[in-house]
Amino acid sequence: MLGFSVYLGEAFDELYIETMLNHGFKYVFTSLQIPEENSELYFDRLKALKLLVGDKAEIIADASPHAFQNLGLSYKQPDVLKGLGIDYIRLDISLAIPDIISLLSEVKIVCNASTDAISLL
Repeated sequence: MLGFSVYLGEAFDELYIETMLNHGFKYVFTSLQIPEENSELYFDRLKALKLLVGDKAEIIADASPHAFQNLGLSYKQPDVLKGLGIDYIRLDISLAIPDIISLLSEVKIVCNASTDAISLL
């Protein structure tokens, strides 16, 4: 499983992204919760990133309930996440089982090693 990171608060290095995709990298990791970034850019940048990678890679977005609240998003609206180009949500904090189940209707889940695994059982 090969992936690389792209920050939504910075201009995309398209040559870097294309090089990574051409070398077999299938996942692009980004974060929706970097405090020093302008989160107002996230939605447009996610859509642009998805257009850039097309079907060559899937986008994994790191998020917590706090980050979602700040962006006006909800775990209960996975269709919105998918529409932004997000294929996976990397849970940065434990969620209730119903919230995880609602996400699975549109996106896949990646658990952060720091996530409380007991709450996922």
